[in-house]
Amino acid sequence: MNGNQLRVLVVDDDEDDIFLVKELLKEGLPEWNVTLDYAMTGDQAISLIEKAKHHICIFDYHLGKTNGLSLFNKIKNNGDFAPVIFLTAQGDQEIAVEVMKAGATDYLVKSRLSVETLARSVRAAIKLEEQKTQRSLAEHSLKIQGELLQGVSNATQKLLTITDFDSAISQALAELTKAANVESAFIFKHSQKPGDTPICNLEFFSSKNKYIESNELKKTDLSYADLGIEEVFLPLNRQQSVLVYEKEEAEFPEGFFKELNITSLLLFPIEINSTTWGLVALGSKKNGRVWLNNEKSILEVVVANIGGEIKRQIEKVAFQLIVEGTSSRVGNEFFRSLVRHLAKALSVKCAFVNEPINIKDLQCAILAGWDEGDYVDKKIFNAMNTPGEEVLAGMLVFHPDKIMD
Repeated sequence: MNGNQLRVLVVDDDEDDIFLVKELLKEGLPEWNVTLDYAMTGDQAISLIEKAKHHICIFDYHLGKTNGLSLFNKIKNNGDFAPVIFLTAQGDQEIAVEVMKAGATDYLVKSRLSVETLARSVRAAIKLEEQKTQRSLAEHSLKIQGELLQGVSNATQKLLTITDFDSAISQALAELTKAANVESAFIFKHSQKPGDTPICNLEFFSSKNKYIESNELKKTDLSYADLGIEEVFLPLNRQQSVLVYEKEEAEFPEGFFKELNITSLLLFPIEINSTTWGLVALGSKKNGRVWLNNEKSILEVVVANIGGEIKRQIEKVAFQLIVEGTSSRVGNEFFRSLVRHLAKALSVKCAFVNEPINIKDLQCAILAGWDEGDYVDKKIFNAMNTPGEEVLAGMLVFHPDKIMD
């Protein structure tokens, strides 16, 4: 219910009774801003129900050739409906039992109708509806949580048991797509050179639509503006999950996601070695998709597991590069090859192999160095105020006897 707005539908074939109910509601429910719709036939009532959502319905049992119970059964069969209070001109116990069995919230006799009785009945109906809504949300939340936890288990099992990296990530992402009940899931790798616009590359893709293949999508050099999510770059870089909805006069969805009819995205950053490696995006086509907080928490576990697997793969490839690049080298060539392959494998600008010459004076010599794409000339330098200072200090503290020798 929106604030204190209360929309009521009154269905009665007597105009005087409609007017009476209207006045009783205004007087008895001062805390509500009551909007009243009324109908004098069942067909008129159905038309109004289809046009607007009502919080309470008040039906006269007798409606000319038909009755309010028939109308009630008809709208029940069409799906969701508001609480219904029945009115009748006479106190018929059989009718009362009949309408209450059908699912009515209350049954009032018109001759005994008053400000107090009608207001009390409406407030009770509102309270029951709120409890029903809360119960439905709780049941939905438990159902979603159970499915997600099973999805986490399945995805984690794929990561642990499948030896091929690409297959493990792809199958884990497919499990995540199913468990989160979304149409598509994506893993993007982030990259940015100094001064350049941040871009990302599509590394993995999963979709419930069997007719969409990842090779049909643009994979490389996608800016966040191309995706329609330019505003999320900074929060993601701060390791925050982000929810993006389709809204009027907004740039989302555009380009990439618009082609897939995505209307909402839940985005999770993938952090590796304290930096943002990329992101996982879960895309839904359902308008107004609601993401619960416990959903996000559970999904973060899967994303962390995927990030851990990506990190292990990066380290594995880095080690292979170092071994392959240095195994056939000896002497100075070994050290030169080592620093170059270390820098490449670890995605850093610089790598050095230094030799201490005079530890007490913190003097070292560069045996081999690599700095931003080129080798560094050999030279002697003072390690003061460099990372090497801590290494030399540690050697002095823990191995003083060997240093003196």
